[in-house]
Amino acid sequence: MVRQDQWQSLHDVYVRDRYKLGTREWLEGDNRAAFAQTLERMLDAVRLNYWKPDAATRRELARAYVEAAGATGLRERNEGVQRFVRQQLAAPTVHAATVAPVIAAPPPAEPAKAPEAEPAADGARPVSGLRLEPTPDKLPAPKAESVVLQLWVVFGAALLAALGALVQWRRGRAAA
Repeated sequence: MVRQDQWQSLHDVYVRDRYKLGTREWLEGDNRAAFAQTLERMLDAVRLNYWKPDAATRRELARAYVEAAGATGLRERNEGVQRFVRQQLAAPTVHAATVAPVIAAPPPAEPAKAPEAEPAADGARPVSGLRLEPTPDKLPAPKAESVVLQLWVVFGAALLAALGALVQWRRGRAAA
């Protein structure tokens, strides 16, 4: 189940570009169909009451969806979402003067940034983190002890299976 804050975070990152990475511009440019489908899923979550954002967020989603879907020419559209979008865009907008003041929630905390490394002489930053080691192309040959141990295990399993078959055979003869 996706929580309310997770839906809102998805909206803030993809639609409002919270981190100022150009995510929405990139999606609208190179991935408009994926952006339209993502918006459709988000609107469907609102329509089915999985997510309950404010009216401004619903209208923002509806406008973004109409723009993205119109630019891509999506052929398969969710009819329920289509009706919901029409309702959201037809709903009268609420003016700020008519709404009682609301205490704004503090903005989300910025993610902690990793300390930046000192730049190298050529201006490039050195890489930090785990060191990757090359792996050999060929696996080493198994040790003789492990091969002998494997053979003993197979022999023991075969011996137990044969012993079980013998016991079952004797029980069958005794019952007859």
